[in-house]
Amino acid sequence: MKAMSVRYIDEETFEKVKKAARETGLSVNKYVVELLENAVNKNSERFHDLDDLLGSWDNEEVKLVSKAVKSQRKIDKELWK
Repeated sequence: MKAMSVRYIDEETFEKVKKAARETGLSVNKYVVELLENAVNKNSERFHDLDDLLGSWDNEEVKLVSKAVKSQRKIDKELWK
């Protein structure tokens, strides 16, 4: 990973960045990195909307969700006549 410094940011913009980072639960650094990644990867198929869930379920939750999903995958033969 490379490091970079960003200089000459006016106070108002910096405060807005800090506020936005705080609202998303990210550090200012992580927020700015994501902003830069999104700006240069506009056509990319990379999504982060479920990142907070990754690795957060325990085994019991995985079993419950798997069971619920499995039950929803049953074909209703009456519906598809």
